[in-house]
Amino acid sequence: MDSLLAFKKQSYSSRWSKYKAWCLETLHHPFGSSSRSQVNYETVLAQIMEYLSYIKPKCTSFSSFADTKSMLAWVFKSVFGFEFGTDVRIMQWMKGWQH
Repeated sequence: MDSLLAFKKQSYSSRWSKYKAWCLETLHHPFGSSSRSQVNYETVLAQIMEYLSYIKPKCTSFSSFADTKSMLAWVFKSVFGFEFGTDVRIMQWMKGWQH
């Protein structure tokens, strides 16, 4: 995964590393489960939103925060086909952070 992210965008690689570190600290698996058959959209969405809630106070700008969300959306779309980038719930939640 790390090499795929480095190819996509250097900042995505850094953001993925921070996400993995948070997962280790909070006893989450970066993909929601170590078994691909156990990965579930709703569980992973909740985990992503939990991480974004954690990372928001550390972001220096909204674009930094949005880039983190975009990186996670890209990873989960690439690996599992999940459409977090256009999920209505996460988009409404993101709008709340802009204010």
